[in-house]
Amino acid sequence: NFLFLLYGPHARAHGGGENATNYQSPEYDALFEQMRYLDDGPEKDAVIAKMVAIVQEDAPWMFGYVPNSGGVYQQWVANAKPTQMVRNTLQYLRIDAPLRAQKQAEWNQPIWWPLWLLGAVLFIIVGIAWHLVRQREKQIAKQEH
Repeated sequence: NFLFLLYGPHARAHGGGENATNYQSPEYDALFEQMRYLDDGPEKDAVIAKMVAIVQEDAPWMFGYVPNSGGVYQQWVANAKPTQMVRNTLQYLRIDAPLRAQKQAEWNQPIWWPLWLLGAVLFIIVGIAWHLVRQREKQIAKQEH
Protein backbone atom coordinates (compact mmCIF):
# COMPACT_ATOMS: atom_id res chain seq x y z
CA ASN A 1 0.00 0.00 0.00
CA PHE A 2 1.73 3.16 -1.23
CA LEU A 3 -0.86 5.54 0.21
CA PHE A 4 1.00 5.87 3.51
CA LEU A 5 3.81 7.63 1.62
CA LEU A 6 1.58 10.73 1.32
CA TYR A 7 0.12 10.74 4.83
CA GLY A 8 0.61 14.27 6.22
CA PRO A 9 1.79 13.43 9.77
CA HIS A 10 4.55 11.32 8.22
CA ALA A 11 6.02 14.35 6.42
CA ARG A 12 9.79 14.19 6.35
CA ALA A 13 10.20 17.92 7.06
CA HIS A 14 8.16 17.79 10.26
CA GLY A 15 8.86 14.39 11.73
CA GLY A 16 11.40 12.57 9.62
CA GLY A 17 8.76 10.24 8.21
CA GLU A 18 8.40 8.56 4.84
CA ASN A 19 6.39 11.37 3.22
CA ALA A 20 9.33 12.77 1.23
CA THR A 21 7.06 15.14 -0.73
CA ASN A 22 5.85 16.70 2.55
CA TYR A 23 2.35 16.51 1.05
CA GLN A 24 -0.40 17.48 3.47
CA SER A 25 -4.12 17.45 2.82
CA PRO A 26 -6.63 17.41 5.69
CA GLU A 27 -9.17 15.54 3.55
CA TYR A 28 -6.62 12.92 2.46
CA ASP A 29 -5.29 12.49 6.00
CA ALA A 30 -8.85 11.98 7.36
CA LEU A 31 -9.55 9.37 4.69
CA PHE A 32 -6.23 7.68 5.47
CA GLU A 33 -7.17 7.46 9.16
CA GLN A 34 -10.54 6.01 8.19
CA MET A 35 -9.01 3.52 5.71
CA ARG A 36 -6.32 2.42 8.13
CA TYR A 37 -8.67 0.41 10.34
CA LEU A 38 -11.09 -0.89 7.71
CA ASP A 39 -11.10 -4.54 6.73
CA ASP A 40 -10.60 -5.38 3.08
CA GLY A 41 -13.83 -4.99 1.17
CA PRO A 42 -15.97 -2.59 -0.85
CA GLU A 43 -16.00 0.13 1.83
CA LYS A 44 -12.19 0.19 2.02
CA ASP A 45 -11.96 0.13 -1.79
CA ALA A 46 -14.25 3.18 -1.99
CA VAL A 47 -12.12 5.12 0.53
CA ILE A 48 -8.94 4.20 -1.37
CA ALA A 49 -10.54 5.35 -4.64
CA LYS A 50 -11.33 8.74 -3.03
CA MET A 51 -7.76 9.02 -1.72
CA VAL A 52 -6.31 8.21 -5.14
CA ALA A 53 -8.61 10.78 -6.77
CA ILE A 54 -7.41 13.45 -4.31
CA VAL A 55 -3.78 12.59 -4.97
CA GLN A 56 -4.33 12.62 -8.74
CA GLU A 57 -5.95 16.04 -8.46
CA ASP A 58 -3.27 17.53 -6.19
CA ALA A 59 -0.45 15.70 -8.03
CA PRO A 60 2.29 15.70 -5.37
CA TRP A 61 4.01 13.08 -7.53
CA MET A 62 4.48 12.93 -11.25
CA PHE A 63 2.23 10.06 -12.30
CA GLY A 64 2.94 8.18 -15.47
CA TYR A 65 6.60 9.15 -15.57
CA VAL A 66 8.72 6.13 -16.33
CA PRO A 67 12.41 6.87 -16.82
CA ASN A 68 13.97 4.78 -19.54
CA SER A 69 16.97 2.66 -18.83
CA GLY A 70 19.07 0.65 -21.19
CA GLY A 71 21.39 -2.22 -20.69
CA VAL A 72 23.42 -4.64 -22.74
CA TYR A 73 24.14 -8.07 -21.36
CA GLN A 74 26.00 -11.11 -22.58
CA GLN A 75 23.90 -14.08 -23.61
CA TRP A 76 24.95 -16.06 -20.53
CA VAL A 77 23.36 -13.49 -18.17
CA ALA A 78 19.71 -14.06 -17.27
CA ASN A 79 17.26 -12.10 -15.08
CA ALA A 80 18.92 -8.86 -16.18
CA LYS A 81 16.70 -5.84 -16.56
CA PRO A 82 17.93 -2.26 -16.16
CA THR A 83 15.97 -0.20 -13.68
CA GLN A 84 16.07 3.20 -12.03
CA MET A 85 14.52 1.93 -8.82
CA VAL A 86 16.80 -0.91 -7.76
CA ARG A 87 20.56 -0.47 -7.65
CA ASN A 88 21.64 -3.82 -6.21
CA THR A 89 20.42 -6.10 -8.98
CA LEU A 90 23.67 -8.06 -9.11
CA GLN A 91 22.40 -10.50 -6.51
CA TYR A 92 19.47 -11.44 -8.75
CA LEU A 93 21.43 -12.20 -11.92
CA ARG A 94 21.65 -15.78 -13.08
CA ILE A 95 24.85 -16.77 -14.89
CA ASP A 96 25.13 -19.73 -17.25
CA ALA A 97 28.73 -20.60 -16.36
CA PRO A 98 29.26 -23.37 -18.96
CA LEU A 99 28.06 -21.08 -21.77
CA ARG A 100 30.26 -18.26 -20.45
CA ALA A 101 33.33 -20.52 -20.41
CA GLN A 102 32.53 -21.80 -23.90
CA LYS A 103 32.17 -18.29 -25.34
CA GLN A 104 35.32 -17.05 -23.63
CA ALA A 105 37.30 -19.97 -25.07
CA GLU A 106 35.77 -19.28 -28.48
CA TRP A 107 36.43 -15.53 -28.46
CA ASN A 108 39.74 -15.39 -26.61
CA GLN A 109 41.96 -17.25 -29.06
CA PRO A 110 45.58 -16.10 -28.83
CA ILE A 111 46.86 -13.93 -31.65
CA TRP A 112 50.37 -15.08 -32.41
CA TRP A 113 51.42 -12.91 -35.38
CA PRO A 114 52.49 -9.89 -33.26
CA LEU A 115 54.84 -12.16 -31.31
CA TRP A 116 56.34 -13.58 -34.51
CA LEU A 117 56.68 -10.06 -35.95
CA LEU A 118 58.44 -8.86 -32.81
CA GLY A 119 60.79 -11.84 -32.96
CA ALA A 120 61.58 -11.15 -36.62
CA VAL A 121 62.25 -7.46 -35.95
CA LEU A 122 64.51 -8.32 -33.00
CA PHE A 123 66.33 -10.91 -35.12
CA ILE A 124 66.95 -8.33 -37.85
CA ILE A 125 68.15 -5.71 -35.34
CA VAL A 126 70.52 -8.21 -33.67
CA GLY A 127 71.74 -9.33 -37.11
CA ILE A 128 72.47 -5.76 -38.19
CA ALA A 129 74.20 -4.98 -34.89
CA TRP A 130 76.31 -8.16 -35.12
CA HIS A 131 77.23 -7.33 -38.73
CA LEU A 132 78.29 -3.79 -37.75
CA VAL A 133 80.39 -5.07 -34.85
CA ARG A 134 82.12 -7.64 -37.08
CA GLN A 135 82.71 -5.01 -39.76
CA ARG A 136 84.23 -2.66 -37.22
CA GLU A 137 86.54 -5.36 -35.89
CA LYS A 138 87.84 -6.02 -39.40
CA GLN A 139 88.71 -2.40 -40.09
CA ILE A 140 92.36 -1.58 -40.15
CA ALA A 141 93.39 1.24 -37.94
CA LYS A 142 95.16 4.09 -39.64
CA GLN A 143 98.67 4.51 -38.52
CA GLU A 144 100.35 7.85 -38.47
CA HIS A 145 104.08 8.11 -39.22
